[in-house]
Amino acid sequence: MMMDRIFPATNDVIFKKIFGDIKNKSVIKGFLSCILDLPEDEYDVLEIGNPVLNIDNGVDGKTGILDVKLRTKTEKVIDIEVQVAKVNYMRERILYYLSKLTVDQIGSGEGYDKIQKVVCIVIAADHILVKENDKLHNRYRLYDPETGSTFTDKMEINTLDLMKRADPKTVDPEVHEWVKFFNARTKDTLEMAQSSKIEAVKKAANVVLKVNADDKTRIEAEQRENAVRSYQTDMEASEEKGRKEGRKEGRKEGKIEVAKNLLNMNLSTEQISSATGLSVDEIEKLR
Repeated sequence: MMMDRIFPATNDVIFKKIFGDIKNKSVIKGFLSCILDLPEDEYDVLEIGNPVLNIDNGVDGKTGILDVKLRTKTEKVIDIEVQVAKVNYMRERILYYLSKLTVDQIGSGEGYDKIQKVVCIVIAADHILVKENDKLHNRYRLYDPETGSTFTDKMEINTLDLMKRADPKTVDPEVHEWVKFFNARTKDTLEMAQSSKIEAVKKAANVVLKVNADDKTRIEAEQRENAVRSYQTDMEASEEKGRKEGRKEGRKEGKIEVAKNLLNMNLSTEQISSATGLSVDEIEKLR
């Protein structure tokens, strides 16, 4: 019996059930065709690597473990990642993944000609990754902004910001359908996705409802949610501690500046200590 609570497609476990299973090739192909501008026959052959999620892995690990890595007909490599917890240096982390996808293509003694195009698709679920504009979908490549000349087309980053509230009239209708699907967190909204005009979105919604009916999957999905929640709590506590320490350090620096000024006015060490709260030893070190 379907439980009232639905674990959404942005939950890592559910996401892998959709995009990490070759049985859902039509869904994967539909999503990639919407986000990327590669020829559609590129997805006729799709090889999925690393489809297993280790729940015990840290949310912010730098091990290079990717969410879903795909290899296309002509050996292009695509990484699809759902980012459900805001992490520090997120853009640098994406560059790290992109670089690793490139380096991993070359074995010992092989030439650079072996390198094929690598693409990262980052779905930001609970924070806005690209704040520079209102677009839901952004595509980045290496090029000269002055001349428009492309240096290489073999590295590309695509971002999909689910929290942006763009005007549907200005958004690609297919992109908008996928965003609504990823944001569906109730049975009712998923059933609405089932009536989408986009066939791949309809099939994806069916998969989410189906896997949510499996008790083992739900337990794994809840474990993942708890891990993310714990990480976010730790991050917030760490940031608050940093802010407090920063304020404390700032006050200390202010007292030191006042003490230096009072020393220039030839006040005694005891007078300065009384005025600033600094110890006699601290003031003597400023002389």
